[in-house]
Amino acid sequence: MPEEELPTRYGDYAKLLALRVWAYGVKGRISIIGGDAETADVAHQAMDSWLRGKTRYLGETNTVEEYGHFIFVKTWTENRGNLNQSDLQLGRLLNDLKKKTNPNNALAHELYLAYLEELFREENRARYLNTKLEYQKVLDKYFPKTSLHRINMQAVEFNARISREKTKDLENVAHNILTAKSSTQEL
Repeated sequence: MPEEELPTRYGDYAKLLALRVWAYGVKGRISIIGGDAETADVAHQAMDSWLRGKTRYLGETNTVEEYGHFIFVKTWTENRGNLNQSDLQLGRLLNDLKKKTNPNNALAHELYLAYLEELFREENRARYLNTKLEYQKVLDKYFPKTSLHRINMQAVEFNARISREKTKDLENVAHNILTAKSSTQEL
């Protein structure tokens, strides 16, 4: 096999492994005692062990590893709750992704939004505000004021506001989000 094909082939296979994690996760197949091998966490372990030592073949900016880990974390939290492995925390995944590429791709946006939701749920207000400010800078730098990414962030803030039971002007905020106007109002 020609050496220039290695990154493509390794990347495609790694993506296949990540998609297996996603498929089992969508089916809600999380490992249980006495369960079979067709579960998201077994597929994630297989992906993780296969990727170990092969990242040099994927290229420096390939984000399939972060994608696979993100899918697993998302699946696990949707089906089981919190994940305690420190290497699979959303903040760490976001930092790893930012080391490889600019944080303006689709995976980065999903990670930012999921991380903001997690920080709010854990009531880590300081980190939530810092991450929100960081994400706002990314949005200001790369996207227009009417971007869907801004609306998604406003939706996360809207949900946070509902959770805190801050209902003053809630109808106006919801209307602004639905009409896709960029609101400068602080939620």
